[in-house]
Amino acid sequence: MWLTLMISTALAAEGMWLPEQLPGFAAELKAAGIRIPAETLGDPMGPVLGAVVSLGFCSGAFISSSGLIATNHHCVEEWLSAHATAERPLAHDGFLAKNMGEELPGPSGQSVYILESTTDVTAAILGSVKPDTADLDRTAAVERAQKEEVARCEKGKKRGPRRTCEVVDDWGGTRYRLLAYREIEDVRLVYAPPKSVGSFGGDRDNFDWPRHDGDFALLRAYVSGDKGAAVPFLPAHVLPIEPAGVAPGDAVLVAGFPGGTSRYDRASQLRRVAEVTFPARVAVLKQIEAVVSAEAAASPEAAARLSADLASVANSRKYVQGVLDNVAGSPVLVAKQQMEAELAAWVAADPARKQKYGAAIEELQRRADAWDQHDLQRLFRRFLRWSTLYNSAAAGYRLSVEREKPDMERAQGYQKRDEADLAESFERAARTWWGPADQALLRLLLTVHADLPPEQRLPELDGWLKEHGGVDAALSALYQSPALATEAGRRELLAAKRATLDRSTDPWLGLARALYPVELRAEAEQKAYNGALSRLMPVYMAALAEQRPGRVYPDANGTLRVTWGKLAPYSPRDAVSFEPQTTLGGLAEKIAMSDRYERPPEALVTRLPTGPKSRYADPKLGDVPVGFLSDLDTTGGNSGSATLNADGRFVGFVFDGNYESMAADWLYDPALTRSIHADVRYFLWTLEGLPDATWILRELGQAP
Repeated sequence: MWLTLMISTALAAEGMWLPEQLPGFAAELKAAGIRIPAETLGDPMGPVLGAVVSLGFCSGAFISSSGLIATNHHCVEEWLSAHATAERPLAHDGFLAKNMGEELPGPSGQSVYILESTTDVTAAILGSVKPDTADLDRTAAVERAQKEEVARCEKGKKRGPRRTCEVVDDWGGTRYRLLAYREIEDVRLVYAPPKSVGSFGGDRDNFDWPRHDGDFALLRAYVSGDKGAAVPFLPAHVLPIEPAGVAPGDAVLVAGFPGGTSRYDRASQLRRVAEVTFPARVAVLKQIEAVVSAEAAASPEAAARLSADLASVANSRKYVQGVLDNVAGSPVLVAKQQMEAELAAWVAADPARKQKYGAAIEELQRRADAWDQHDLQRLFRRFLRWSTLYNSAAAGYRLSVEREKPDMERAQGYQKRDEADLAESFERAARTWWGPADQALLRLLLTVHADLPPEQRLPELDGWLKEHGGVDAALSALYQSPALATEAGRRELLAAKRATLDRSTDPWLGLARALYPVELRAEAEQKAYNGALSRLMPVYMAALAEQRPGRVYPDANGTLRVTWGKLAPYSPRDAVSFEPQTTLGGLAEKIAMSDRYERPPEALVTRLPTGPKSRYADPKLGDVPVGFLSDLDTTGGNSGSATLNADGRFVGFVFDGNYESMAADWLYDPALTRSIHADVRYFLWTLEGLPDATWILRELGQAP
């Protein structure tokens, strides 16, 4: 059935397309101005897409034959935070290596993933699933088959580079793919500009056009050489830099690893998001932001530790508010309702279609409505995991439980293959943990829980608090010299057996034990719902594919995707129109507003007037371009994605979407959905102004 979904006529810039779909779009790609052969773009390991990599949470691309990776400034905050001190605030000041020997090692667990193969495993995953299989059993069968496929894939690599595998589903469980990646664990920071450059404008400008961010950074991948010493990785494919950049109307494409979209959610689910879930979420995020900001202001060390967390919270808060504003101020909800009405009318118009699709679509609606009724409780449980110490205690206790089972029966995320990653995640979190902030956050979350509707509260949490004398007494016990705040305590937790943890008097372990039944209950509910979706969504997707052939692409799921379009302006409201490029001159104008913007380093500021005479100046603009807009379809996870011109040459870095498109995860609007890119010419101009960066420009073939 999924083959039907691949026969297509692409719509404008809409769609995060699988590479294998692109050979079917040869005529559309050519009409859009893309000169890369469709067959070339259809090869995920070929000369264009083979240079694109995942960082696990962001995207990037090899831009030199010595393993240099281009990505975003905000994607390397873990590297900066890991080496930051009060005396050396790298998160604020940035970093530049003067040579390869000075490049900063990444925190443990920060890897680069290079796609090596993709295999259709649908038959293997669904082999034991029957039409009458109960939903919970269906999920269990699919999960076990996924784990077996991953185990075979990873064990098949006896020697050589580390292989990491995953099974993903497309089109709502219509098809399953096994993806194998080469994982490079030695990834070092080469260059990140100061925060006043990489995140220029901060929260004020976040998501808002015009933008003047130098949101770019460089990493380098290393592997073991013949004699065991680390040497730069030599990628099979590299994206050449195009110093001439791109201009309005030019064709561009982006290749990266978008994290997730909800384009096929029901309109009622989006309405619930807009009316209930996101208003509650933004209210909590505002409070968390205030708490973290206050703690960060307490000392330079606190500021260094909490810098990345504060930026993340602010970004999340503005995104959620943007979704609410989009749904309220645009026809996105009405459009989704209309699309559903058209599908329902199309199904009802033919008895055969009604018999084939009608019951499944109706049940899908009922299931979605029922699932949404406990969304606030799920939201609270996610926020609770933001407490570093609670997350460590809960994950460590769960690991001790899962270790008692055969590996194939363990929960995903707690198998033997996951234990090293779990330990690394503990240590990464510990490097930025700040006790007073964690305590203030947990106090806030307990208040949030107390204000939940009675049916969405956790009786186990209320019981534990009562047993420990209330919130104040419980917090005092939890944060009085917590063992989990020490490396030894975390190691002991990860090595302990369940019986040992069950006897522990550590208050964090007591809290984890008390809430463990909540975790199991929530997982069972999630699995039953997932089972229903895996049964119903393929029917729904088949109906869509038949109703509008060629317009159905799979939701983003963290796998390699390609989207194409052009540099394009937009008009967000009456009498307001935005051009698609910004320049150094515009950056200078903002810097002059000293009460609004943090001033970049003086060395950069004094060079701004030289822009018109720079070799990177755009002839039509008469200045160096800083950023540009496109109508490309991107989302979270695309950060750091390579922007390519019509010939596949590197021209920019995706780093954001515009405020008016925050609801685009549910519905793409060609009039308003825009991606924001840092122009490669601003990147090169910035490096050119740093004497210690000449060696990097030389490596990129751009030395003056």
